[in-house]
Amino acid sequence: MKTFLQVVRDLALLLARLVLGGVLVMNGWRSWINEGVQARVNDFIDLGMPQPQLFAWTLVITQFVCGVLLIVGLLTPIAGAVVLIVFGLLIGFGQFQHGLWVDHGGYEYSLVVAALALIFTCFGGGRAALDMLFKRDVPPTTRDDVFEVDDTTPA
Repeated sequence: MKTFLQVVRDLALLLARLVLGGVLVMNGWRSWINEGVQARVNDFIDLGMPQPQLFAWTLVITQFVCGVLLIVGLLTPIAGAVVLIVFGLLIGFGQFQHGLWVDHGGYEYSLVVAALALIFTCFGGGRAALDMLFKRDVPPTTRDDVFEVDDTTPA
């Protein structure tokens, strides 16, 4: 049963990574190439955000780069933390005062993205991520192992 639950967890993390990463890449691409970053700058000016130019570029680059990292499962906790921070700032400085609903400038979309990013920050990308290629198996140590004295070494 434990193996089955691990497989289900890994599949859920894979699906969530692909969906969130895909959405972030497509939004970043749309903001950068199709609409232009200036459209995001204008949105942030309308929301009353400080430093709208800086934040627009930060958001677009974060969406694209972290979206790609999430899709392939590379540096997943770091990418999740960056997305969480950027979207948390977006909610705090620009969207919160407009309420929950996105059609009124609210934060519902950003909240969902931040919640998923929190999951990846805490749990990583699962066994179907490139992160697993760099994982080292370290045997767990017990308290007794830490304080055990090796009598075979010369003094």
